[in-house]
Amino acid sequence: MRLPELKNLELRWRLSLVIGLLLTATMSVGAAIAVSDARVAVGDEVNASLRAATANLDVTLALLRGRPASEVESALQLWSATYTDGRHLCVALDRPSQPSMRCHQVTDVSKVPAWFSRGAEVIEPAVVHEVALEGGVLRVHLVPDPGDELREAWSDVRNLLLLIGLLAFSVNLCIFLALSHGLKPLRQLMLAMDQIGRGLPMPALSDRGALEMRTLLQGLRELSQRLVQGREALNALHLRNLELQEDERRFVARELHDEIGQHVTAIEMEVIRIGHLDPADLPQRQERLAQIRESVSQVHRVSRRLAHRLKPPAIDRLGLAGSIRSMTERWREDLHGVELHLDLDAACDRIPDELAVHVYRIVQESLSNATRHAQAGNVWVRVALQGAVVIVRIHDDGRGFDAASSTAGFGLAGMRERAQALSGRFNVESAADQGTMIEAIIPLAMHA
Repeated sequence: MRLPELKNLELRWRLSLVIGLLLTATMSVGAAIAVSDARVAVGDEVNASLRAATANLDVTLALLRGRPASEVESALQLWSATYTDGRHLCVALDRPSQPSMRCHQVTDVSKVPAWFSRGAEVIEPAVVHEVALEGGVLRVHLVPDPGDELREAWSDVRNLLLLIGLLAFSVNLCIFLALSHGLKPLRQLMLAMDQIGRGLPMPALSDRGALEMRTLLQGLRELSQRLVQGREALNALHLRNLELQEDERRFVARELHDEIGQHVTAIEMEVIRIGHLDPADLPQRQERLAQIRESVSQVHRVSRRLAHRLKPPAIDRLGLAGSIRSMTERWREDLHGVELHLDLDAACDRIPDELAVHVYRIVQESLSNATRHAQAGNVWVRVALQGAVVIVRIHDDGRGFDAASSTAGFGLAGMRERAQALSGRFNVESAADQGTMIEAIIPLAMHA
């Protein structure tokens, strides 16, 4: 099986395959050791029997020395008969003129695999003793016979291998079943993740299963909850942006209707009055023209205010500090009874333009809140570059409000979301009749 195909297997199958290979390797090593030990044991036992029989034969021949030939042959016949049904050894008597074929060196043993019986190679060779008698030479053959020992050893090794194989199969099967049961919730988790990815609610899942599965399930639930909260916050932000757009449109419409419309109406009335004046009445005509010029100036002033409110500032040309000063100058022209105090760090102009625009908007919205809603007499504006962060702080001495209230208005919410979108922090401190302090701390690292 190729490696890419292994990657496509389920975890339980891959683990089962790895465990099976490890058990097979272990069985192979164990079998090799068992076979080697069995061969050595068979050889040792057969060789010991051969050496014992050889020593016994030497003792017997020593005792028969000097006896008649017939008695010696008869005694050797009786001695060899004791090994007729014995294990490990075959004993035969013959004469050179009449060789016996009863005993021969074993090479293949029935019911024993040939590869296993190759252990006979360690067995000592057959022993032949020649006994001189009056009628000729009598040979005594001592031939090792490992057949019984090999069959017995093979039976033990085979049973051991079967037991090990059965044990390995049982262990692998138990591990496979345990993994199948333990990983069963994983399929449900995969289905739940697919539904979450498609924006669907997370289905109800059982808390049963392994500790790791329960931990993963809990993490997935928390992730799903955060995603739901994120979607709700995103929807709320979208609705808030739509409401802000509507507020902006209503503001522009109100300015056009209340300010520009009023002055246009005044211009129209003055033109009508001039049309009814006596051409010779120059003083009255000059007075009416002065009224028209004043109304036109007011229209220009409102138009510039609307343009600066809607159009992004020319920070790339004036710099952040210059843009804020220009904005406050326009506020001073339009407002009476409100003192604006600026504390702008000279290093502000080093702030990247894409970040400076947002700093400008935060200052603009803060001034709007302070002058239009807080009824402040003094407003302090500080913008400073300290290390790797920009600090924007606007403080007024107005009537204040409950900062913990969720009805503080969309202006504060918009500034907070703007600061958070820039990976910054936004803080509001306010209380009734104690003024308001707005602070935004924005890092430069994201915009360098």
